[in-house]
Parts: sequence; C-alpha cells; structure tokens
Amino acid sequence: MRMKRTYSWALIVFATIAWPTMASSLPNQNGEYAKLGVGNLDCDVWTQARQIGDVNAVWWKALILGWVQGFLTAYNSYGPMTSDVSEGTDAGDVSRWIDDFCVQHPSNNISGAAEVLVGELLKPHRSQFHGNSSTPP
Repeated sequence: MRMKRTYSWALIVFATIAWPTMASSLPNQNGEYAKLGVGNLDCDVWTQARQIGDVNAVWWKALILGWVQGFLTAYNSYGPMTSDVSEGTDAGDVSRWIDDFCVQHPSNNISGAAEVLVGELLKPHRSQFHGNSSTPP
C-alpha cells in the first residue's frame, strides 16, 4: 500500500513539472504552426464584413470574431504567463483592435492578426512578470 501511495505522489509531481513543457506549442522549421479554418482568411474579409451591414456580413463578423476569441482561449490554456490574456477587454475591444490591424494590413490573415493581438495583450503581463509596473495599452 505504501509503495502504491509513493508511486501516485511521484506521478503527480512528474505531471506537474512536465505539463508546461508538454503543453508548449511546437512550431515547424519556419517557426509557424498549422492555421486552420477561419484563421486562414485574409484581413480584407474582416474589413469588408465590418463595413457592410447586411446579414451575411454580420454572420462573417461573428464567425471571424469567434475564431479570434477561440485563439485567445487556446492561448489562455496553453500559453505562458497568464490564464486570461484578454483580461480587461471585451468582444468590442477585440473587434476594434482587429478592425485597426486589418485596415493597416489587408493582405495579412486573421491568424496573423490574432498572433499580434496576443503579443499586444501580453505586454502588461510581461511588465508585471519582470517587475515593471506599466499600464495596459
């Protein structure tokens, strides 16, 4: 019984230590990861959907915003430094940020925009992590 309990604790300790390493993303030789679904759409599609007021445009906006929010959620689960990278923001904030990015970078894709957004959202976390006190952007 004592051996079984020791084995269980050893397994828990190993899993706790190994989990962050196992959960890290593994980019390919070009430093990229697979981009699936809506993330492959050009930013131009986002900009058009935001500027046109018809039902299909609203559907596209919701679909794309949902993909970006899913990207942020995945970062919350697997990324370092935070459990809520978008803390203090809401869907409107994310939409406005994507608006600005996609107007400035129409040939970039939604996945690229989401990656840059994570970097921007992490700035305050990096400052706190390194002991600096700066306000969020």
